[in-house]
Amino acid sequence: MSILDVIFWVLRQIRQRLLESILIILGIALGVGAICNVLGLIEGFNKQASDIINSINGRTFQIVPSQIEFKSDESTPLKRFYSEKEVVNLTFDDYLEFKKANLEGIKYVWISRMVREISGGMQDRSDLKAFKTQSGDRGEYDIEFCLATPEIFAVADLNLLKGDIFRDFDVINKNKVVVLGDELAKLYFGEQNPVGQELWLRFGKFKVIGVVHKDVDVKKRDYITGIGASDKLNKIAYIPYFSYKFDADENLLVECIYIMADEGVDLNKFYNNLKNIVRYRYPNGIGIHGRYLYQNKIKNSFINIGKLIVIFSCAVLLIASINILNLMMARVLRRYKHIGISAALGASRKDIFILFLVEAIILGVFGNLLGMAIAFGGLKLLSQLVNYPLSLTLFTWVVGSGITLLISLIFGLYPAIQASQVCPVDALRVD
Repeated sequence: MSILDVIFWVLRQIRQRLLESILIILGIALGVGAICNVLGLIEGFNKQASDIINSINGRTFQIVPSQIEFKSDESTPLKRFYSEKEVVNLTFDDYLEFKKANLEGIKYVWISRMVREISGGMQDRSDLKAFKTQSGDRGEYDIEFCLATPEIFAVADLNLLKGDIFRDFDVINKNKVVVLGDELAKLYFGEQNPVGQELWLRFGKFKVIGVVHKDVDVKKRDYITGIGASDKLNKIAYIPYFSYKFDADENLLVECIYIMADEGVDLNKFYNNLKNIVRYRYPNGIGIHGRYLYQNKIKNSFINIGKLIVIFSCAVLLIASINILNLMMARVLRRYKHIGISAALGASRKDIFILFLVEAIILGVFGNLLGMAIAFGGLKLLSQLVNYPLSLTLFTWVVGSGITLLISLIFGLYPAIQASQVCPVDALRVD
């Protein structure tokens, strides 16, 4: 028999026993579809986690001060009981030390803090209503200020349009200078050149030394640690960190030091090296935080949960496959006499074996197609639920097709062997 004859014979048998065939196809499809959905979800989450980890926010670590609590000292012969908390502070010198640190893969070190002020006396521009407060009719505007070191302009990828940015000596000397986002500059000065002009704020008079602009992709809203969403960077005033409401004799203390790893760096290795440096310099009281640590824990937890779901889906698929085996064996028993007639007319055991094995494979192919359709629809539905694009990737398709082929071969092989071993004499005696 040619391969086409075998296929036509199999299709005719499937049509004659349509209900059984549908049950077999459905069993394969549901199992394969469930596994593909889980794999697609895991792949999508891994991609999302990788995108977050490799983003500016994901590659940034925060060095923050904490409190050390001293408890009772039970040394003999005299026991002293006390409890106090010592605050371990970070200073501008710590920031400079981290800038000089011999840490492989480091890209930027900076300090920054966001504050909000309500400022008045600005030009009332209807095209910049986003700045107005609830009492905007009195000419008051809600302005955000970024207190930072010069690295903030490189971190945020701000383009200098006019003038210059401030430097480290402006931060140390608490110079009253400011760099404006271009939209904020329009709010204050309209079409005039802001550079060189003075800006009166509630906490002092500042000289405008530059104007910056951020090219924002409206379809992609990045978040930059220490500043916020990228779509607001053109509406911010950038001021040297210690120029905001600080007295001349006040210590140069900082709330947090930000350290960004370069792109392509092994973040786990980078974090461990950074942790060793921090522990060496500050045995107690200084901690490291970062989106990478949080996201990595979630990623690992989700992968473990996904593995359990895959194992559960495989168990369900195994049960369904056993039912498929029973249905295939029932098909062999019902065709027992027909198999004997075929053997008596000259069909070899090999021919009969191939007929039943091809039937199992074709049922598996139909089950695979239906399973992929179920997986495609399921991933579209999951995309809506998790608000993240999920798709049926080549890897998922290959895994699903491989599982289908494996099931078809394993659970079609035994019935095919049984059918090929039917004795024609015994089969012809069956009514």
